[in-house]
This record gives sequence, structure tokens and C-alpha cells, in this order.
Amino acid sequence: METDVNVNRRILLYSMPIALYSLTTILQWEHTSNMLSALNALVAFMLTFVAFTIRRETTSRSVFFLLAAFSSMAWCIADIGWAILENMGFEPIENQVLWVIYAIPNVLLSIGAIVLIVPQINKWSIGQLVTDLFT
Repeated sequence: METDVNVNRRILLYSMPIALYSLTTILQWEHTSNMLSALNALVAFMLTFVAFTIRRETTSRSVFFLLAAFSSMAWCIADIGWAILENMGFEPIENQVLWVIYAIPNVLLSIGAIVLIVPQINKWSIGQLVTDLFT
């Protein structure tokens, strides 16, 4: 088991890219924030993939972690493509291939949510769900 010091160091290490990304976004440093966005997606991929590999059993949760990891990697690839196109002087917002790559995480996370929720539906009270829906 890791010591509290090691856990705190890891939390600090994994928090740095998002803090730097937030700072560069506030300061409107577009090129730097584009690169840090890809780095954040890569960190998210690593963390969710590790969460997937740690799980010993194959459940809907482990499948969700795997799909979340792949969605983070797709977002990272799209962010890298965005940064490259922008640095080359192109307008990335007009690139249709990039938009397809950016759509992949939405599809994967939607599939993951379905995989996670469907096995749980039988455990829920339909009457309670309907009541919660309208209140």
C-alpha cells in the first residue's frame, strides 16, 4: 500500500496539467493551452486505463473504464490534430476529419453509460424513477 506522501505526490502530479491548462486559458495563450489540453486528455487516458487494468473481474464498470480510456485517447488525438493544424496556419474548426475524431468520445461514453446502466435497471423501482422524473 502506498504511503500518504506518495498518494499526495501523485495527486499533485496529475493535477498540474489541468491547473496549467486553466491558467493558460485565462491568460489566452492559445498555443500552450492547445498542447496542455492534449496532455490532460493523455493523463485522463492513463488514469482510466490504469483503473481498468486494476479491476480483476470483468463487469460493466470495467468496460466503462475501458471505453472512457479510449474516449480520452481519441480526444487527445483530436487535440493534437487541432494544435498541428492551427500551428500550420489552417483553421481547425473547418476540418471535418477532426470533428469526426472529436465525436468518437461522445459515442464511446454513451455506449459506456448504456453498458453501465442497463444491468442496473432491474434493481430500480420503475415507480420511483417515474416519480423522480417529474419532481
